Amino acid sequence: MHRATVARAGWLLLFAAQVALGQAELRQPCDDATYAKYAALYEKPDTPAMVEVLRTTNEGGTKVDSIEFYSAKDQKVSGYLMIPPSQKKLPVLLALHGLGGSKDDFVQAAPMLAMFGVEMAILALDAQYHGTRRVEGKNVVGDPQALQAVFTQTVIDYRVAMDYLATRPELDATRVGVAGMSMGAMQGTILTALEPKIKTAMLAVGGGDWISLLRESPAPFVKAVRDANPNTDWETLRPLLDPIDPVNFASRLGKRPILLMNATNDEIIPKRCADTLHAAAVGEPLEKIWLPSGHQLPGEEVAQKLLTWCLEKL
Repeated sequence: MHRATVARAGWLLLFAAQVALGQAELRQPCDDATYAKYAALYEKPDTPAMVEVLRTTNEGGTKVDSIEFYSAKDQKVSGYLMIPPSQKKLPVLLALHGLGGSKDDFVQAAPMLAMFGVEMAILALDAQYHGTRRVEGKNVVGDPQALQAVFTQTVIDYRVAMDYLATRPELDATRVGVAGMSMGAMQGTILTALEPKIKTAMLAVGGGDWISLLRESPAPFVKAVRDANPNTDWETLRPLLDPIDPVNFASRLGKRPILLMNATNDEIIPKRCADTLHAAAVGEPLEKIWLPSGHQLPGEEVAQKLLTWCLEKL
């Protein structure tokens, strides 16, 4: 064999080995027995919640019900159910906000549903320790137990709320999708894996592998946690963080249409974490999009893609 050919072959083998090594370093999903233990943490109460409509407003032609109910662990949950005008039963999009956000992040979209004739309702809840549930001084990123509660409780809350959707005659509770951004994408991965009634999910700027995220994220609020805890053995946090790690749920998304959107210059979610989620995720179809932006994705482009995806898949 010619020396140059041998050299090229050597470089190719080295490159292949490096790629394989990089893939092997990504956090892998847990086994089925472990997954069953994690899934048990998200079981909803046997008794359906009594949901109260506190008030109804008209936002540019879209009816917005402010709702409230008690979920697992006697937690009071607030949300908005946005219903545009339509002559037929509407599919419902469950909208999950990011860290530090609230249900109010979505209510501004209510007038646009009616304005553009979008025949789809939106349900948005305040995540645990967010919005009306905010606890002064609570830093969930720096408190692994609180972080676990943000995920387990919020996912349960949405599962409880899904039962309520079936009681609303204007809604089609057999056509439910998930749209999550950042923390909401990570929670949305878990919710979709656990809830067979969900037909599709759109997960934007999420990730997997909590330990890598806490170790590597350049976000100031994550770096502050590292600086305040310089001697932390991050591996000791796995018992609290693995049950809420999206990587353990992404491989259980099943044969549903799944859309993953991530940013090439994300200043919060490390690329390793996004790659981990992408590598573990399944779906039929499974579409992965990388946008040349930071964590804050280009709103108009994302909204158009999300709307098109929802109307096609629901």
